Amino acid sequence: MPRKEFRETDDVDLKVMKVTFFMKYLCKVLLLVICFTLIDIRCPIRSLFHIPCPACGMTRACLSALRFDFVAAFAYHPLFFLAPCILLYAAFYDHVNMKKYDRCIYVIAVLFFITYIVRMYYHIIP
Repeated sequence: MPRKEFRETDDVDLKVMKVTFFMKYLCKVLLLVICFTLIDIRCPIRSLFHIPCPACGMTRACLSALRFDFVAAFAYHPLFFLAPCILLYAAFYDHVNMKKYDRCIYVIAVLFFITYIVRMYYHIIP
């Protein structure tokens, strides 16, 4: 019986550690975004290499979608609808089948790569 209580405690500790890690990561990303904004660098890849990154336009697309301007959102980045899906997936990571998760990540990566190649080929740069 004490063994079961130990496992429940470990599960709670593991969840707390995951949430703490996620919050630390989120804070670091927000700090980086604030720093880039203050020195007027919008996209680090575009600033360094002078080519758009595969996610260029994603922020503007998500903001347009929040304003229900889906035509503009699609014009900024055609995969804008995947951002909330990825966030929901990350939020419920414990309840996800890992094989399905891995497949979804690969499919999303391939979609981003194909979108990037098409946008570069046709010079569709947001």
